[in-house]
Amino acid sequence: MHHAGNGGSRGESPDQDGCSSAAARAGGPRRSNTAIAETLFITGGVVGKHIASIFAKLGLAPSDNDNRRVIAAIKYLES
Repeated sequence: MHHAGNGGSRGESPDQDGCSSAAARAGGPRRSNTAIAETLFITGGVVGKHIASIFAKLGLAPSDNDNRRVIAAIKYLES
């Protein structure tokens, strides 16, 4: 699902929307930031910053018990 315009329907910036959409196409929750970065020709740090911002906007705090990538992917699919 791609949201055109000035960002996604989830309040993401255009860069975050592009990163989350591309990350989903690049392998989503089962791929590392480095693997996603290599697919998108950007650095792992850039992916990490965008993913952390998306997690924050989704209200997903770091947790030892939950996989935030899986939860974010589910929320993305439900939107």
